[in-house]
Amino acid sequence: MPMELRSDRLAVFVAVVDAQGFSRGAKRLSLSQSSVSQTISALERDCGSPLLTRRGRGIELTELGALVCETARRVAAELSRGRDRIADAEGLAAGRCLVGCSDTIALYVLPPILRQFRRAYPGVELSLDHRPSPAVAQRVARRELDIGVVSLPLPSDEETQDLLQVTLVEEEVVAIFPRRHPLALNARVSLGEVAAHPLLLLNRSTGLRQCLDNYWHAVGVVPKVAMELGSIEVVKRLVALGFGASLVPRMAVRSADGVVARRLRSPGVSRHIGIVLPKVPSRAATALAEMLRSRFLKAQARRQ
Repeated sequence: MPMELRSDRLAVFVAVVDAQGFSRGAKRLSLSQSSVSQTISALERDCGSPLLTRRGRGIELTELGALVCETARRVAAELSRGRDRIADAEGLAAGRCLVGCSDTIALYVLPPILRQFRRAYPGVELSLDHRPSPAVAQRVARRELDIGVVSLPLPSDEETQDLLQVTLVEEEVVAIFPRRHPLALNARVSLGEVAAHPLLLLNRSTGLRQCLDNYWHAVGVVPKVAMELGSIEVVKRLVALGFGASLVPRMAVRSADGVVARRLRSPGVSRHIGIVLPKVPSRAATALAEMLRSRFLKAQARRQ
């Protein structure tokens, strides 16, 4: 028959051994002596052999009893450590938070938030997973990530349709050109004008690229795609070197990048930065989401 070592019986057994007697062990546990005796008898039946022998007013462990007692102490120690870890996690004194985001968001959005989170919860381990927004959302849906900071809206996908989505801020998309590009002289440009020139675009796995393709398809425009790339930083570098134009989030463009940024004439591309969470998020993910929401609300209030 299988041996059943229940933790409650092991705890009674250790108390009896430490107290060197059934009555003293029962008193230590605030149980009746008969209840303690029945528990030890049940444990011995499970083990198939006596664990204790009486010696005068005390007790003595059998060979099997010594082995069970050693095992019981290890079990008790592990249970105690487990309770401590659970308590720490509930108070965010420990644990782990797996965050998914695109390279652009990792570079231009998350650093100050992650610094704030680390200061507030130094015991929580943060881990970043860099992927395009649609792939991040899929990983959150599979519970492979705790939270995703993504570009919204996401492509229609049955796997991600039940995720909690929180919009944080509008993400303006701008056109960027080499300094001597003919469209760089315009104050604003249209998506149709940009599409007629050689373009360096993010690959089709990204949310921004899918959004652009959907727009051009809807208006019957075929963009002149010269190159597809996986990184906005590489895109910017190649645009600066004169390989073509591109469309990127405004937050990713700085004056030192060697490119000219121009705003889009209406209609442009509407994108937002937001959060995706599973329906029952972890405490760490909830805390990080609240920090993100609070920070963007404050930034919006300052702009107003």
